[in-house]
Parts: sequence; C-alpha cells; structure tokens
Amino acid sequence: KCSDFDERVERGCSDLVSEIANDIKKVTETNHFSFVTKYCCNHNFHVYGNDNYSIYDTAMNKAIPQYLNVTQSYIYNECRGAMDYERYHKIIGKMIDEYGITTKYKRRDTDFYLWYHYR
Repeated sequence: KCSDFDERVERGCSDLVSEIANDIKKVTETNHFSFVTKYCCNHNFHVYGNDNYSIYDTAMNKAIPQYLNVTQSYIYNECRGAMDYERYHKIIGKMIDEYGITTKYKRRDTDFYLWYHYR
C-alpha cells in the first residue's frame, strides 16, 4: 500500500518500519518487526549505500542493556512489541553517540559488532 516506499527507504524514514510492521500484523496477526528492520536496513544500504536504519533482533535485545541503562524487557516490549521503531532508532543513536562511534557506517558497524558478540 505504500506508494512512496522506495523514496522513503532511500531517505531513511524511521516511521516506515513501524508502518509496514503494523500493516503486516493486520493481515497476518504476527509481529514481523525484526524482519522489517532487516529489510529496510539492507535495502537502504545495498541499493542506496546509506546507513539510516538499525536492525532489531534478539542479539541486539541482549546487547543493548550491556551498554545503556535500559532493560531487555523494555526493548522487547516498548520497541518490538509496540512496533515503535522511532524509539528503537533513538536508543541505538544514543549508544552510538555515548560510545563515540565514528565509522562511516555507524549503525551497520554497531549492529555487526553487537550481533557477533551477543548472538
């Protein structure tokens, strides 16, 4: 239903993830938040060379509380459960800022590092 999907992925619109995840849930009655974050992240990176999205998965859910004052249940319920990508996006941004990550692909590199250590 999203006629401007490709433009929004290219720009890195964070509200797109929640919109798609909610639309899928209406049809399937299943939360596909993690899949949608991965799809948008990879589409944004591989098609446009951008780094505007962060992936949510169980490894990230385990890892984030090790670096920020936030619990796994908060991330799971308030981000994944509520399909609130903008909240999740801000949490990852805060972690990147607090730890001074300055690589070209900050979000992607952070995800790879944390996934590797917490999978």
